[in-house]
Amino acid sequence: MTSPQSRSSKQRDAKSPDSAKRNSHDDSRDESRGESERRIPNPVQIQKFPGGLDYPVEKEEILEKARSEGADDLVMEALESIPDRSYESPVSISHEVGKLE
Repeated sequence: MTSPQSRSSKQRDAKSPDSAKRNSHDDSRDESRGESERRIPNPVQIQKFPGGLDYPVEKEEILEKARSEGADDLVMEALESIPDRSYESPVSISHEVGKLE
């Protein structure tokens, strides 16, 4: 006679291949979805670069400052995508970047 514990372990083993297939299938969907979505830097990455500017500041000044400070491609892409207008503070810049999602 098979104990209930060994029976449930056999049932779990029998289910493993299917669940592994489902998990790998789900992962591939996540990967393809991630490639089509825009990557947005986090607010801390954005806040590093507009510091030291005299506000209000125009978008072009923000871009120049970020370039001169060595902002990475992700940050530059996000800053280039914000509306071309005057910004009152670093928070207003981060707020616009947050809308890009």
